[in-house]
Amino acid sequence: MPDEIKSISYSGTQSHAHVERLLGNSRRLLIISPYIDSYYSDYLSRISSGKRVYVIASSISEKGRKALSSGMSYFGKVWLSLSFASVLFGAGVLLLGYMPGISFFALAAILLFFGVRSRNSIRLKIPHKFVHAKMYITENGAILGSANLTFRGMHDNVEHIEVVSDPDKIKSLEKQFWEIWNSS
Repeated sequence: MPDEIKSISYSGTQSHAHVERLLGNSRRLLIISPYIDSYYSDYLSRISSGKRVYVIASSISEKGRKALSSGMSYFGKVWLSLSFASVLFGAGVLLLGYMPGISFFALAAILLFFGVRSRNSIRLKIPHKFVHAKMYITENGAILGSANLTFRGMHDNVEHIEVVSDPDKIKSLEKQFWEIWNSS
């Protein structure tokens, strides 16, 4: 038996603590959950900036689908709003004085650049056949179990999950994910 623990089991109502830690600290997310509610659609949209996120979900609300495929993360929307405010303010200042107006237009250009670059990279696939698996896979680990990516599944229901850190098992799970992705 190796000294390093390759997986842990958890049963209870706090699956979110394990799942959110794994998803939040990773650059690439592979997610299969038959059900995803608007709470976790918004969560994925918020954390997706700078990440590659692939999601397979069989049942997702229209609001959740829009959040996942909105094209811009929450922070991107904030940057875009700030950039438009800077343009308006800069135009007003430009009328009063030349240099401050140029500064605000430069700030607006920077904010627009980063706002456009912060577009989320979520790819959502809704398969033809119902997929009941629950898998949350990253480059750092994986979680398998009964918990759907819904508020109730992660916070209220008693669920069982396995947290995997074995690199060979993670690679095997990634392969399974891509087989499901490509067959959908």
